[in-house]
Amino acid sequence: MNALGFYTDDDITMTERTSVQADWILLTFNTSSYWYSLLGPDNTCNDYSMYSSLNFAVRYPASSVGFNIVLQTNDNATCTQMTQYPYNVTSLVNSATAGSDGWLHVSVPLSSFAGINLKALKALVVAGFTAAGRIEFDYFNFTK
Repeated sequence: MNALGFYTDDDITMTERTSVQADWILLTFNTSSYWYSLLGPDNTCNDYSMYSSLNFAVRYPASSVGFNIVLQTNDNATCTQMTQYPYNVTSLVNSATAGSDGWLHVSVPLSSFAGINLKALKALVVAGFTAAGRIEFDYFNFTK
């Protein structure tokens, strides 16, 4: 599931966080829950400027829930002060076509994160759920 290759965690409000063969993740969440993955070593300016899209697969019950993808950056000077850039992906997810396996494949142009410095990324966060429920994610990755 975490093709990004770095540390992942949540805020401990996820009542179930199940990984199946390290392939995908099932999250049971509430409206204040979040899950994140570092995009490189902590307190480091990680350069993702060569990429144009963030891709992931998602699967959840028909009573869909809204959520945000948040990219966090560090400042260039010290690589320690964090800024968050949320993007509500609900409309992208709702317009995605499901494959035969039920997964919705979503591609978010990095230009959707207005004002972001792609040369100083710190983490990817899933947050801002509009209701409580369960959701599955697979294959977060960046593409050129």
